[in-house]
Amino acid sequence: MNKLFTLVAILLSMSLYSQEPIVSKGVIKQVTVFRKGAFASAEASVNVAKGVNKIEIKGLPAIVNRESIQVGGKGAFFINSVSYLLRTPDADTLEKSSKAFAIQTKIDSLSDVLQQIYLANTVIDHDYQLLLVNKTVKSQATGLKLLDLKAIMSYMAPKYVELKVAKLKNNERITLINNVLQRFRNELAQLSIKGKEELSVLVDLSAENSGSLDLSVDFLMDYCGWNPQYDIRSNGVSEKTNIAYKAEVWQNTGIDWKNVQITLSTGNPSQKNDYTKAVKRYYSLNYVPKKNYSTPSSSTQNVFGTRRTLSSSVNSISGKITDGNEPVPFANIIAYDESGRQFGGTQSDMDGNFKLSITPDVQFLYVSYVGYQTVKYYLTSSYLSINLNATTVMLESVQCASVTKVSLVDKKTAEKPQYEMVENVTNMEFKINTPYTILADNKPNQVEINSRDFDAQYEYYSAPELSKSAFLTAKITGLEHSGYESGPLNVFLNGSYVANSSLIIPSSNDTATVSFGVDKGVIVTRERLKNGVKNSNLGLKKEELFSYKNSFRNTKNAPIRMLIQEQVPVAKSNSVAVSDLNYTNATYDENTGILSWWITIKPKETVTISYKYTIAYA
Repeated sequence: MNKLFTLVAILLSMSLYSQEPIVSKGVIKQVTVFRKGAFASAEASVNVAKGVNKIEIKGLPAIVNRESIQVGGKGAFFINSVSYLLRTPDADTLEKSSKAFAIQTKIDSLSDVLQQIYLANTVIDHDYQLLLVNKTVKSQATGLKLLDLKAIMSYMAPKYVELKVAKLKNNERITLINNVLQRFRNELAQLSIKGKEELSVLVDLSAENSGSLDLSVDFLMDYCGWNPQYDIRSNGVSEKTNIAYKAEVWQNTGIDWKNVQITLSTGNPSQKNDYTKAVKRYYSLNYVPKKNYSTPSSSTQNVFGTRRTLSSSVNSISGKITDGNEPVPFANIIAYDESGRQFGGTQSDMDGNFKLSITPDVQFLYVSYVGYQTVKYYLTSSYLSINLNATTVMLESVQCASVTKVSLVDKKTAEKPQYEMVENVTNMEFKINTPYTILADNKPNQVEINSRDFDAQYEYYSAPELSKSAFLTAKITGLEHSGYESGPLNVFLNGSYVANSSLIIPSSNDTATVSFGVDKGVIVTRERLKNGVKNSNLGLKKEELFSYKNSFRNTKNAPIRMLIQEQVPVAKSNSVAVSDLNYTNATYDENTGILSWWITIKPKETVTISYKYTIAYA
C-alpha cells in the first residue's frame, strides 16, 4: 500500500512539473540609474492555483546581472527556486501580423497602379512609333499640295509634344511609387526579423490559496547610466546666481523603459569597494627625457590622436594649456571613457598648468574655455602640451541697466519640487517626481532635477604679462550638500547664451569657480617704461632695470573688483640676482615671484598700477 501511495505521488509530481508554465510579461516600473548601470524593478501579475506553480516572467533585458536577480511580491506564497533562460521573441505576433497585413495591402495597391502606368507608357510608345513611320508623306501621282503639308504639320507637331510630356510625367510617377514601395518593403522585412534576445525568469512557488499574485523582479543591468549637465544663469553683478541641474539619461539595454519612476544615484555599484591598506614602498629617481610637442596649426582638426596609447598603470596626467604663445588660465579639462562617460575633471592654473588623476577607463580629454575652440586629446603621454585656437566668441560688456529685467528662476520650475533628495552614507539620490520614458536607443534624454540659487562673488582676473584681457569669474559657494558633480555647463549671462564651459566641483571645499570668459567691457594695457643696461660696480656683472605700468579701464555702469597678478623673475643660481623690487599696495610671494593686487574700479574709471625691479647677471 505504501509503495502504491509513493508511486502515485511521484506520478502526480511528474505531471505537475511537465505542465506549461504560467506566462506573464514583466513591466519595468522603477529604475534607479547610477552613473554607470542601473537597478530596476519589474512587476508581473499572475493567477495561480493552490499548491506548486511554475511561472515564467518574460520580456526582461538580456544583459541583466544574473547574480543580482531577486524575486518577491505580495501574497501568501513561498518561493522554492528561481532560474532564468534567454529567449528570442516570436516575430509572428498579432501586432506584427496586423502591421504586416496593412503594409502588404499598400504594396499590392501601389503595384497595381504601377502596372497601369507601365501599360500607359506602352501605349504612348506605340503611338510615337506610328508617328515616326508616317512622318514622310508622298504623292507619286500629283505631288503634295502646300495646303495639305501645313495641315499634316499642324497635327503631328503638337502630338509629338503631347506624347513626350505624358511619358515624362509617367516616369516621374514610376520613380516616386518605386521609392515608396521600397520603404514599405523595408518595413515589412523588419517586421519579419526576430527581435533581440530577452531574459525570462522562471519561478517555482507554492501558493497557499488560488488567486492573483503580484510578483516583482529586481535586478542590476549595464549599458545604461546618466551624466550631469548644468545651466548657469547670471547677470554678472548680483549676489545670487541660478544653477539648473539636469541629467542626461541613456540606455541601450534592449528594452524600452516606458513611463517609469526614475531615481538618479551618484553611486556606482560596479566600482570595486574593497578598501586599500597602506604598504611599504620604495622611491627612486628615474630620468625621463623631455619630449618635444608640436603645436597644432589653426587649420588642424580639433581631435588629436585616435586612441589611448598611455599605459593603464599611469594614474595621473599633467600638462599645459596655451593659445599658441600665452598660457590659458581657468581652462576646463574633463576626462571621458570610450563611450563618452565623464570621469572627473580639473582646471588649469594661472600659468596654464594642470594635473588630473585618471583611471584605466579614461581614453581622452575634452579641453575647453570660453572664447576658444574645444579640443579632444587622446591620452598618448603622461604630459600633454595643448594648444587652444581662439574663436570670435567674446563676452559683450555686462551692463547693469537690464539687471532688474532678468528672471533667474524659471516660473514653471519653481511651481513645485521636481525631485526628492536623499543623502545616503556614500552617495546622493534624486527621486524624480515625474515619470519618464527612456527608449533603448542609446540617445541622451534630458531629465530635470532641480533649479537653485547660490551665493556668488563676482571677480575679474588679469595677468597682463600673459594676456591683455580681463576674465570674469564667479566664486559659487554652498555646494557641499547639493549632490552636484563635475559636468558640462551652459553659461547664460544677462539672459543670453554665452558659451559652453564646465562646472568643476572641488573636493576640498564648497566653493567652485565658474569662468564667463573675456569681458570686453574692461580694457587692459601694459607698457614697459624704462629700458637700459648698465655696468655694475660688482665686477663683471651687468644690471638691467625693468619698469612697467598697467592700466585698467572700466567702461561698464557698475564698479568691479579685480585681482591683478604679475610675475617677477625668481633667481635660481648665484650668477643672477633680482633686487630693488618696488611696488605699492600689493602682496609679494617670494617663492613664486608673483605680485598680487586687489583693486576696485568705479564705472568709467581708469586705475593704474606700476612696479619695477633690477636684474643683475654675469
